[in-house]
Amino acid sequence: MISRLLLAMKEALTADCSDLFLSCPEKNADGKDTARPPRVYVGDFPAKRQTGQEAREFPCVVLSPVSGFSSEGQEFCDVAAFLCVYNNEQGDAEGLEMELAQLQNAVSRFLTRAMFNPLDRRYQVVADEKGRIYRWQRNSDLETPRPYLQMAVISRWAMPGWQYGGQTPHIQPASPAK
Repeated sequence: MISRLLLAMKEALTADCSDLFLSCPEKNADGKDTARPPRVYVGDFPAKRQTGQEAREFPCVVLSPVSGFSSEGQEFCDVAAFLCVYNNEQGDAEGLEMELAQLQNAVSRFLTRAMFNPLDRRYQVVADEKGRIYRWQRNSDLETPRPYLQMAVISRWAMPGWQYGGQTPHIQPASPAK
């Protein structure tokens, strides 16, 4: 179930961000900076093809499940969306901050919409135990040096649990040993 959730998230988020052009490390034929929509990956960056090509994956979103549980016939999964941006601007890095804010805004809209319109009619964002739709945490500038910046956005997703014959099995706790 979680693998299908992640693939549905990847497909929907890729479509949602298709018109969001962010700076990327590649240069055009004239040697000028280029921009493109963020790529969306499940689990991790793709394997490196050659030394030094890891920067080509920016900007991107990496989706990774971090925890979950099952309750009352439903499965719940906390998914981290790692937002990764690049901007080679010199100076105070305002461009880098703005690109991260734009990507966070796109992900926020995606998550809010998934609360009211479940992905594939089965995967829905739900509030966590503190009532939050999502929470975010930014990496320290010391951990992610310029021209890169990263942030994790964590959301909780609910989906139908495993069922047998149309019913959710109810397991009785084992009797204590006598």
